[in-house]
Amino acid sequence: MFRKYMAATTLIFAALICRPVIAQNAIVTFYSIPDQLSHELKESVSLFGKTSFRGYAFDGDQQLAHLSAGRFIAFELPAGHHVFSATLHKHHANGKYALAVELKPGERYFIRMTSKWKSAVVVPVVLYDHQLEFVTCPVAIQENAGSHSVEAKQVSSNARVSMVQGAAFQTCD
Repeated sequence: MFRKYMAATTLIFAALICRPVIAQNAIVTFYSIPDQLSHELKESVSLFGKTSFRGYAFDGDQQLAHLSAGRFIAFELPAGHHVFSATLHKHHANGKYALAVELKPGERYFIRMTSKWKSAVVVPVVLYDHQLEFVTCPVAIQENAGSHSVEAKQVSSNARVSMVQGAAFQTCD
């Protein structure tokens, strides 16, 4: 009887202690829009356009994950100042493609990652720029119909502890 009492007391105590720690974090979901053939065909007659991002996401100097078309990843990050950035290479991105934010405890953030391209009739498509932008939850859900989460092997080993397991675009709470 005493053991059950101690076990129950320990669980309640642990819940009370751990709860504020969780509340100090924010959930940040990064995603690259899926490739859409109709969109690509429409843009193929243009000289400039946007397409899916294929590259690496960073939080400050820490590499988070590699994203490709139609993939997303969510991280539970501490509240406070963060500078997210993107690059095509594993090396840290420069500040040109950065998005600074003050994360608030308990909030959810959605960051759309795209690449800009340019083309001409005689020059093939060239990716030349990246864009990170905040979007609302409904927009993120709409743009990610049929998307899949990033595989764990595409997540930096240091960032795996912050990765939200089983994250999905389902509802906006």
